[in-house]
Amino acid sequence: MVLERLQISYDLKPVDLFHPTEEFLKVNPLGLVPALQDRLSGEVFVDSDLILEAIHELSPGGISRIWPEDPVIRRQVRRTSGWISGILTAVVARYLESLIPQDEEHVGWMKEHEANILRTLETLRMTSFRVEPSSIDAFSQADWDLVVMLEYLDLRWPELQWRKTDPNWEKWLDMAQKAGFFVESKPPA
Repeated sequence: MVLERLQISYDLKPVDLFHPTEEFLKVNPLGLVPALQDRLSGEVFVDSDLILEAIHELSPGGISRIWPEDPVIRRQVRRTSGWISGILTAVVARYLESLIPQDEEHVGWMKEHEANILRTLETLRMTSFRVEPSSIDAFSQADWDLVVMLEYLDLRWPELQWRKTDPNWEKWLDMAQKAGFFVESKPPA
């Protein structure tokens, strides 16, 4: 989505994670997604945080800066983005665990993932996203991460019903959904 937002051209290559191609594993031996391969250097970056850092550093003339220049604000935005990245990782783990026949061990893992997600959501409630941005142009990377997380929670853990506990967050999602690139980059359900 960040490539769409910053209007950076790219070639999208969907990957079946359960059956990755040899070509994909050759450049990305861990087989992780998302992955970004720099056209000029051939370097491959995996993990959303590393991809954002690479885009931030490699963008010509700072035109596509991801992180705020002010170091205090940059640390706050990165911290919040890191928490959201952790929530997304835990939601993926929870979802994958739900696909396995449930025995006592799996139930314990599910509860641990859910506790981690709920604890981090509470931290976000207490520390971030208290004042809604005036417009999409005012969104920080953490704001974009929030709306991606909210959509992903709707997709993979709809029973959570985050709108009941965080109705103000829906304002962020509503603003983001009006951005053409957000809708265009939304993955199929």
